[in-house]
Amino acid sequence: MRLLGETPWPHCSRVRVSARAALIAREGGQPLVRGSRSGYHLAWWGRDHRRVSPDRDIRQLSFGVLATLVLGVLSVTNFSSRACVRALALGGIAAALAAWVAIAASAFAATPVACKGISFSVLHNDSSGGVILPGGKYTVSSPNLGCKTASNYFTTFLNRYNQAIPGWKGKVIAKGWGTYTKNNSSAQFTVKWSKASAPQLRGCATASLKVSLGPANGTAGTTFYPLEFVNQSKTTCTLRGYPPVSAVTSSGTQIGNAASRVTSKFGTVALAPGTTHTASIGILETGNFSPSRCAPVTAAGLKVVPPSAVKSVTIKKRFSTCSSTTTTSLRVTAIR
Repeated sequence: MRLLGETPWPHCSRVRVSARAALIAREGGQPLVRGSRSGYHLAWWGRDHRRVSPDRDIRQLSFGVLATLVLGVLSVTNFSSRACVRALALGGIAAALAAWVAIAASAFAATPVACKGISFSVLHNDSSGGVILPGGKYTVSSPNLGCKTASNYFTTFLNRYNQAIPGWKGKVIAKGWGTYTKNNSSAQFTVKWSKASAPQLRGCATASLKVSLGPANGTAGTTFYPLEFVNQSKTTCTLRGYPPVSAVTSSGTQIGNAASRVTSKFGTVALAPGTTHTASIGILETGNFSPSRCAPVTAAGLKVVPPSAVKSVTIKKRFSTCSSTTTTSLRVTAIR
C-alpha cells in the first residue's frame, strides 16, 4: 500500500493521521482512492480494468466507496482539540479499514474463476476448430474462465474461424459438443448443443489391445489361464462376449476345434486407456480322453480374436491338445 495526499487537518500539526494511507486498491498502476488537501475522492483510473472480472470490479469499487465515506467525515471535522482527538480516532479507523480492504481485495483477486454454465445461441449451422456446431441453443462452461470471457471467445471463434483457430485447439466430443483449449495454457472451455448426445463407444480394434495370458490356476483335469486384454490406445473402447480361441501350430494352422464356451451372463465392458479386462481359457488335460477320440499333439500357441474384431493375435505357448474334431479340449469364458 502507498501513502498519498496530505492530511485534511492542517491545524492539527501534531496529529499526523495515518488516514493518508487510504489507497485501498490499485488497478493498472493507478489508485481507486486518491488524496487531496480538501479531502479524499474516488478516482477510477485503472488502465487495465477491462481485463478484470466484473465481480472483482464491483468488489473493489464498493471498498473504495466505503473508505471514501469515512475519509469524507474526517475532512469536515472541526479543527478544535476535541476535533483533533476525533480525527485521530477516525483516522486510525480509516487506516485500519484501508489495510483490511487491500488485503481483502488481494484475496478476492486470487479466487479461481470458473463458469458452471451460461446459455448461448448459434444462429445457423456452423463449425469452428474442427467441431461441428448445428444451429440452436448451447451451454458454455469452463473450469478456469469466467462465463463472459468464455462466451466472448466462442463468439470470436464463430465469427472468424471455421477451421483451425490460431493459438487454440478444438477437440470434438460429439456432434455439437467440443472443448477448446488454449495452446501452452490450462485455459479451456466447453460448448454443448442442447441436442448433443454422448458419443457411442466403438469396439476395441486388435491393434489397440495387448493380449496375454496370466498365471495358471490348475484344477482337477483342467488348467485355467486369465486371458488379459489391455487397452493401449488413447481412447476408450468396448468388448463384449466370448473371444474366439483355438490351438495352432508354429505356422498358424488351427489344431482341432476352437474353444467351447462356458455359458454365463455377460455384458459390454468399457476399456479406458491403460485398463484391463479378462476372460479365462481352460486347457483340458488330454489324458482325460481316449487317444483315439483325442489324437493328442503339441500346440505351439493360442490364436485369439478379440470380440467384434477381425484380426487375431497369437500367444506363444506349448501345450498338449486334441487334434481330433470329435472332442474339444479348450474352454473359454466371456470377458468381464
